[in-house]
Amino acid sequence: MAIRKLCSRLLVSYLLSYAILANAYNPLGQTIQIHTALSSIVGRPSWLIIIRDINNGQVLPYLFDITDRDNVRVFFTFGQAYQITASHLQFNDHTLLSNFCGLNGSLFINHSLFITIKGKLTPNPNTFHCNILSYIDTTFTIAPPTENSEQGQH
Repeated sequence: MAIRKLCSRLLVSYLLSYAILANAYNPLGQTIQIHTALSSIVGRPSWLIIIRDINNGQVLPYLFDITDRDNVRVFFTFGQAYQITASHLQFNDHTLLSNFCGLNGSLFINHSLFITIKGKLTPNPNTFHCNILSYIDTTFTIAPPTENSEQGQH
């Protein structure tokens, strides 16, 4: 388990440094926001999402453990068109839910996603519900606060 955590942290560090470097050359594209509002979790499930950026061919793997009932994750793409090539949830008993939340093969152009997962997260897909909201989002900017926003608008 310690090796898995170390690998996850190294992957996250790599992706963050790559994202920072890539962002210097490419503006951020679409976002995928994931919110969990779970009543319970069985075991320690891990969710693998692989995103292929259609505009530049980048493949962005995201792997995270779902350990908290209430959680928020945000994933970025660097183009306007992307495809989710894999969405798999694996439980520690090796049960694998392929096409988790029905995302495999989904293609999005100028649309970001807001995914909410509710219920009991178990290997039985009938115990939880994924709600996927797709919305038009042509730009996503990260900017430092302006002087007016720090002091409040007058």
